[in-house]
Amino acid sequence: MRTRFPALAVILTFLFIGAPLALAESATTDGKVVRTQTHVDSPHAVWEDGNFRLMSNSAGLIPIENTVNWVSRGRTDGGLGAYAWKVPDDPRFDFLGVEPGHLMYFGGPAHGFPKNTMPIWAGFGAAADLPTNQFRAESFNMEIVGFSGPGKMELFNYSDETYPLTRLWSSHDPGFRSTWVNAGTHTHNSTTFTRPGLYEVTYRGTARKKDGSFLHSAPQTLTWQVGGTDPAQRTITDIVAAYNAAPSTGNGRPTFSIAPSTATTKGAQQGVLSTLTFDTGNATDTGHVQFFINGFYLAEREVTGGTATWDEMLGGDTSELQAVYIPSASSTTPRWVSAPLSFSTGDAKTATRDSAEALPLSHMDPIPDFDTNPLTLTSPEVTVSTSEVYGEDMRNIDITVEPADPRTTLRVTGGFYRMDDGPLDTMPRDAIADCEVAFTSAPGSRKSKQLIDGCQRPNYQLLLRIIPESRSNATDAALVSVAHTDAYTPIPAATVRLGGEESEAPSSQPTEPAPTEPAPTEPTEPTQPAPTEPAPTDPLNLSSGHVDIAPYYDNDVLHLRIKDETNLHQRGAVWRRPKDVYFTVPSQVSTTLPETIEGFAEKGATAYILPETQRSGVVWPGLSSEHAYAQTKKDYTFTFTPLSAPDGGKWIAFRGNQTSPQARLAGSDSTRAYTTEGPEHMHVSWAFTKPGTYEIGVWVAEKGGTPSHQEVLRFVVAPGAKPDIIKEITAGHIDFGPKLIDATPHFFINEDDQHHVPETVALRVKENRKVKATETIADSLAFTGIVERGASIYHLPLMQDRDAIWPGWDTFRVAEQYPDGVNVEVRPRSTPKGGAWWAGHIPSLGVPERTLASSTGTHTISGVSEGPFHIHADWVFTKPGTSTMDMRAVDPQGRPVTEWSTITYLVGDASAAPGPSPAPSPSPSPSPSPSQPSSTQPTPSATTPKTSTQSSTTKRTTARTTTTRNTTTRPTTTKPTTTQAASVSSGGSGGGSGSVSNASSRGDSLASTGASTMAPVAIAVLCLIAGGALIATRPTRPTRRNPWPASQR
Repeated sequence: MRTRFPALAVILTFLFIGAPLALAESATTDGKVVRTQTHVDSPHAVWEDGNFRLMSNSAGLIPIENTVNWVSRGRTDGGLGAYAWKVPDDPRFDFLGVEPGHLMYFGGPAHGFPKNTMPIWAGFGAAADLPTNQFRAESFNMEIVGFSGPGKMELFNYSDETYPLTRLWSSHDPGFRSTWVNAGTHTHNSTTFTRPGLYEVTYRGTARKKDGSFLHSAPQTLTWQVGGTDPAQRTITDIVAAYNAAPSTGNGRPTFSIAPSTATTKGAQQGVLSTLTFDTGNATDTGHVQFFINGFYLAEREVTGGTATWDEMLGGDTSELQAVYIPSASSTTPRWVSAPLSFSTGDAKTATRDSAEALPLSHMDPIPDFDTNPLTLTSPEVTVSTSEVYGEDMRNIDITVEPADPRTTLRVTGGFYRMDDGPLDTMPRDAIADCEVAFTSAPGSRKSKQLIDGCQRPNYQLLLRIIPESRSNATDAALVSVAHTDAYTPIPAATVRLGGEESEAPSSQPTEPAPTEPAPTEPTEPTQPAPTEPAPTDPLNLSSGHVDIAPYYDNDVLHLRIKDETNLHQRGAVWRRPKDVYFTVPSQVSTTLPETIEGFAEKGATAYILPETQRSGVVWPGLSSEHAYAQTKKDYTFTFTPLSAPDGGKWIAFRGNQTSPQARLAGSDSTRAYTTEGPEHMHVSWAFTKPGTYEIGVWVAEKGGTPSHQEVLRFVVAPGAKPDIIKEITAGHIDFGPKLIDATPHFFINEDDQHHVPETVALRVKENRKVKATETIADSLAFTGIVERGASIYHLPLMQDRDAIWPGWDTFRVAEQYPDGVNVEVRPRSTPKGGAWWAGHIPSLGVPERTLASSTGTHTISGVSEGPFHIHADWVFTKPGTSTMDMRAVDPQGRPVTEWSTITYLVGDASAAPGPSPAPSPSPSPSPSPSQPSSTQPTPSATTPKTSTQSSTTKRTTARTTTTRNTTTRPTTTKPTTTQAASVSSGGSGGGSGSVSNASSRGDSLASTGASTMAPVAIAVLCLIAGGALIATRPTRPTRRNPWPASQR
């Protein structure tokens, strides 16, 4: 389990894409579209005419060469953390080559919040319909193949000190000029520039086809305006022509100066802004001045009254800045080029009246050559090693991936997987690792700090897929597999070959089976709707990949739809009805909350979180108005209302660390609405407190308009969750009940006076307890409602069998503290698909039927008289597999004495017992009218959409574990019932005897006979004959013969 809260840590990686402003899109004088303060994926790879084409994607696709990404200072100056960034004191940032605290220009927090201070929400991505099935290892690259600008550019993502930093792209480090992105996904990451100014970055798409041929697209150049004035307001695009045409004679002696800003803006108050001032000394002068940094364009300002100023974040590097004055025809001061001024943020004021002999000449930081040719490897071998565990919390390891050819760059993905059914020999497809690993191994950067967390324990396997860059002639990827049956130990060296045995297996987490190669859809024009898919017979499991919850028009009617870009069921983007899909939240995303979240959960509680960061193997649901905005240019209001949740379950959706009730986007406590501003594309964290199925009502409306029909989003949380079982109990006397620890009662499983925390053991019902329900047996159990004639069932009798477990309840261990006794409350938690269980007394020899507990609802078990009790029962299970139930002790008034604990039964032999399956898929819930939501409070959800268990084609070696997962859906809670149990042998834990104490004279109690009414030997004989039924005192009940086979008596 994770012990950090990723969303609270503000992970700067594939994240929430925020809202745009009025300046989101405008055009320069040469026709380029300016995108700023909005979501943009640029470059975004699409497929045209058999090759890649790189586009700018923001409410429409435009070739990148026709756009400008402007990293502005936002609507409101946010200062540090918005457009200005100081390098943290963290060795992971050593690759930047600067000291901690060094000031850089920042593309804004990757979580895109708050809106009004964001410079831009820029990432890169790829269309879902790229033909990756034609590529080696189903991967491709986007490469930087040319660069021009005043500083250096880096793209990466990072979080707090324990999480890995992942480098994505670099202008000056040749090993990071190639990057990977999956089809149908995009990134939102940290982007830094060492200086402001005008940058031109040239990209191309590359891939190796399966036949080994090298495919690359034509280079395309994207303009980045970092800082400076609005590119759409720039009037002079050819400074040479403008300067040559400007008046060259006249009077005047201009001054160019730079000083720390004294403005009232946040950046100025924080000391990160500097003021550039141009002054002709003549108040009648007009015209324009352009400022340059290291010879590259920075900003343009209109000169009025002889002066112009501009505040800029110049960064921590020393730069050379110049001013170029282009006077109007009526100005007396002639054209002028200032001499360079050297300056870095924080320097004292400096000024010059000297002129330069020529216009500014651009000069860049030294940059290595760009190698775009195919690469022939000297050797395909790669060596992998891992370190000892280290770090303050002993949660980190280093992984080193070293190719024999030092020139090549590799992508490393995978992680540590729990070996539930033995080691894997193939990489799971579309599944999340318990401890994820993802980084790039490049020349000079082969080692990566990774988070191992709970995967140090026994029974974990390290699986790493090593993917070669497209330029490399390696024939395929490689797979590293190291199983740790004991606790983690470092790997000194493991050598594999690129192109060696490597394949992918179906997911080990539940997922709807998808075609091996989903059928591709034809690319659609940016202004046209993406294809829709006929409704599936059963809801589709969207367990990994990118999806958007979005407004969608069908014949001019507004609907809320799911844009599915997961490629799980069909290649390409597909619009689906919410009722036709559900989202899986795997148990691997569970985390321990580092602090209390009001109205959600306490510090230290477990939460299941789909992060606003994109993680491999996890679904990434976002909100987007881009598609609809491109058609209507309107804003949209999303409204969320809670409909149902597991018993006690809560959920919230939030951005960044905005988890408070006032700031969160949505939650189970009330109905909330969110209105977009322009073409928004937002990803948020979805957090849940308990396993099970959550239903959320949602509808959308044009701002101020009529809402669409309400749809229902379904999240299935931890469908295969299992505790860390450390022991399996297969035989012997077992009692469930409370025990005092340091004067505080806790609930335990007592095994012959050895007390186990319930979540650390599993109770095995062996295959030899399986019987066929003959007509007589089925009739005797007809009152339970779970047994059909001819069906096979598993039966644990009341009388102890030496080769089986003998579970009961015992409350004597807290008798001194609770002399009036305590009761035991039992509520069902999960069963195998189509299964049920029951515990009680089977009618025989005049004993009336009685139910103590069952999978139909919550029951309370009490003694036949006041005080402590000890009771056993017949247990019946209708299906093999895993059944779980919760138990706790309560006082006679029903007040909790202990917390709930989970008991796990494994029914059937280990080799035959299937994994847990959720309950059958529900029919879609009725969708209330948006104006009349069905409820604002969660109610227990009884069902879970269908999922499929792991495909039988997954290759595993022999199973070596007896552990199990708890399934997570709970049946609908019925009205709790209280059953008074006959006390067995008041001595406490007891042995294998079936002797019973005095029965209560109350008519509604369980009928029983005690030592005062019958000799113990007679009791034993009668009980053996009865097959475990207690002897009744009611003479009106007919005597029934024992229907059970001798082996079950």
